[in-house]
Amino acid sequence: MMFDFLIPLIICVAIMLPLSRLAVAIDLVDKPDARKRHQNKTPLIGGIAVFLSSLAYLVPAAPSSQTFILLAIGFVLVVLGSIDDKLDLNAGLRLVIQAGAALAMIFWGGNQIFTVGNILFSDAVVMNTTASIIFTVVCTVGVINSINMIDGVDGLAGSTTLISFLALAFVAYQGGYASSLQILLCVSGAIVGFLLFNARIFYPSAKVFFGDAGSMFIGLMLLWFCIDLTQQADAPLSAVAAGWIFGLPLIDTVSVMVGRIVKGKSPFAAGRDHLHHQLIDSGFSISGTVKFMAAAHALIVIVGLTFNSMKASEPFLFWIFVLIVILHHFITPRFLAKRTSNKAIAR
Repeated sequence: MMFDFLIPLIICVAIMLPLSRLAVAIDLVDKPDARKRHQNKTPLIGGIAVFLSSLAYLVPAAPSSQTFILLAIGFVLVVLGSIDDKLDLNAGLRLVIQAGAALAMIFWGGNQIFTVGNILFSDAVVMNTTASIIFTVVCTVGVINSINMIDGVDGLAGSTTLISFLALAFVAYQGGYASSLQILLCVSGAIVGFLLFNARIFYPSAKVFFGDAGSMFIGLMLLWFCIDLTQQADAPLSAVAAGWIFGLPLIDTVSVMVGRIVKGKSPFAAGRDHLHHQLIDSGFSISGTVKFMAAAHALIVIVGLTFNSMKASEPFLFWIFVLIVILHHFITPRFLAKRTSNKAIAR
């Protein structure tokens, strides 16, 4: 298991510099503007590096049809995501690409959501085939965009997704899902390699960004293994607990999308209305924001893992999560706005 984590990490570190130089040469970079706070052109190759590291390790180490299908769909998303990073495709086309990946996962990979668990204090809610396909597509689009939306601060998307991948790896280990465990550790190691260049550990600011290629690939991987670990007869992960493992990115994305829809805006529009923006605007530093959100996300994930095996708690766990989303949506912005106001008065 150690090599499943360490080798992709080493590969990711080794290829980051040459990929960065290539990105600069072909102008695959994120440029500063009025909405973005970074000062320099930054290579958008973090997601590409994570994918290539996973590919280089998994093809010889885990040669199975499911692994090849997963990597093939991931390859298409990384290529299209890179094109989006370069050309800035419109939101409609991005949604079509993401929905296409979901359909490939369903019909080619045989991976889809049939049940959302016991959320109504009775039996598990099971969907028919049509509803299952629609729901899986919606979840795929939602998860990919939640990763994209939280990728607004150095180290944040990598840190939160790493926590989720490690939680899924723990569940796979407990449930005896050896092949899933191997892939989850591999991706986790590659993300750590990416974070060495993206989080403010060795550098004052990020040297590379995930890019849309990264959010698409990571989003696909997260959803794939949440489905893999929840939809089997002997599933080691509750469908409701899987929502807690998505955790803070899911909570914040639902809140932001609802807020934008209420205001008559596109839920996929750019803006500074995410939690990380609110924290920074209220006086948190970049590092402080990442630490706070990673800790909050880890706490949410731990709660999900703790109650995962307690089947009787499943409906309570679901409605508590809904309550957290509602409280976050209405209370957090007001609390942070008041904090900002108080700091302004103190000056």
